[in-house]
Amino acid sequence: MLIWFFGSSKFSLEPLKALSKEFNLKVITSPDKRAGRGLKLRENPVKRLSKELNLPYLTPRSLKEIYQQLLRDRPKLCVVVSYGKIFPKEFLNVPEFGFLNLHPSLLPKYRGADPIRWALLCGEEETGVSVILLNEELDGGKVLAQERVKIEEEDNYESLSQKLSKRGSEVLVRTLKLYLEGKVKPKEQPKEGVTYAPKLPKSMFRLCWKLNSYYLWHRVRALYPKAYTYFKGRRVIILKGKPLELRGGVGRLLSEKKLVVGCGEGSFEVEELISPKGKVIKGEDLIRGYRLKVGDVVFT
Repeated sequence: MLIWFFGSSKFSLEPLKALSKEFNLKVITSPDKRAGRGLKLRENPVKRLSKELNLPYLTPRSLKEIYQQLLRDRPKLCVVVSYGKIFPKEFLNVPEFGFLNLHPSLLPKYRGADPIRWALLCGEEETGVSVILLNEELDGGKVLAQERVKIEEEDNYESLSQKLSKRGSEVLVRTLKLYLEGKVKPKEQPKEGVTYAPKLPKSMFRLCWKLNSYYLWHRVRALYPKAYTYFKGRRVIILKGKPLELRGGVGRLLSEKKLVVGCGEGSFEVEELISPKGKVIKGEDLIRGYRLKVGDVVFT
């Protein structure tokens, strides 16, 4: 049985590896993109893994191209894991068993492109994975399986993505086998509790020190490793920290030994950051390196 696998991001890798051990796959992934200072063409991680696993793959540039190939191959089933496109109805009717999607949230909560970031941004204590049948509604298809995953305090976007990808791959393989054997019954999603997780705008990635320290903490975790602020007019990346109750001036240093910075409410200890020189350093290294004093404006 031929199964098409759609995926393009790092999140797709664990499911692809797991499915390749059990099923006959053909991979559909995005074309190479230009990136970096030299704007050189770069392969996405799914294409690289497909080559390592000796899996056949396609890199179509349009939905029309995908549809034409879909009609030629007539796969029995399509599996979608972080591919980034919405398929029209005529696509969904081609495979005998339809299109299955692995989504990193407990649907109907956090439908859309960025569910992992939104779960962290909103301070959730748990999230999960859902395997659904795709329909014309955004992430609104019938549910085949769900599994909960706890969000630990030390989790950030990268670690939670890895955790959900690994757990999702296990749930996907198990569910796919049952589905093909007719042993799982799709269930409608509840109409209550629907929320959406659109892709975050670039403006969200700049930290605002007037925020509550707990919300700032959620943003640092959710936007990892891209949450930034300005130090002496130069951009720095905040990688890790924790909220504190200590109060003081917004953006100002509140401790001699730790990089504790005042927020609109409470304060935030920066434990790890990328310095203006591009190096990963501890918060206290910034204090020593620039001879900062309590009361100095640190971040803007």
